[in-house]
Amino acid sequence: LPVKRRPRSKETKPRVMSEKALEWDILSFLNRHPHVHAGKIEGSAGAFTYNTYWMWEGITDIIAFNLTTKVLWFVECKSEKGILTRKQQLFKSYVEAMGGNVRYLIARSVDDVRQVT
Repeated sequence: LPVKRRPRSKETKPRVMSEKALEWDILSFLNRHPHVHAGKIEGSAGAFTYNTYWMWEGITDIIAFNLTTKVLWFVECKSEKGILTRKQQLFKSYVEAMGGNVRYLIARSVDDVRQVT
């Protein structure tokens, strides 16, 4: 017999999804440009549930390739008050150590990513 699950608890306060909405707006903006290819590593947290040892922690929300400038962008979406976690700061340091055509950007609005195009 299948086990009956208990009903999901009601949330005590509504979720603030401003970063997810910003992510969508930025992806929509970037992918309007034919020379920019931007996307997400969807489900990266759940992709390796059997072994998280090799999972990138702190990886950005969006990765964008600009095929004209040959620059690879790692874009972290943050709300106005959002700050980087310790793991995000570590990932940022890896990207910055690469230099050259690999760049890290914290985006708080669509205007912040105009330099990617």
